[in-house]
Amino acid sequence: MKTFEEIERIAAKAPFIAVGWDGGLEQMCYLALHGIYALYRLNEISREQGQRQKAVVRRCFDKSSALHDRYRLACNQYQENIRNAGRYRAEINKGIRDGKDVQELFSAACACIGAMTGDANFPGGKRK
Repeated sequence: MKTFEEIERIAAKAPFIAVGWDGGLEQMCYLALHGIYALYRLNEISREQGQRQKAVVRRCFDKSSALHDRYRLACNQYQENIRNAGRYRAEINKGIRDGKDVQELFSAACACIGAMTGDANFPGGKRK
């Protein structure tokens, strides 16, 4: 993902530039900044007004970027939980086939449920 400064440098160039953006957030930021620079060049807004408007765009970009990062991290954690649950399920199935002790299977089942729900402290799920 491009930084605000990178997007601003592109937007400051006079002609409209169709750039391959990674996502909608970058494109929205670019369009807003490009519009601000265009209005400034046409003397429709003062330098101070442009700076205030850029500050608003910057805050929105930073806030949206932070939310996007949190969402990405949550998705990564969810994927990790799914992988762990699959590993525990395989362990449980193998344990059933091998006739393992019910207490061992229960512990693996609790760990599997904990992984599926994202609750590392699920009762009985503490693995040694």
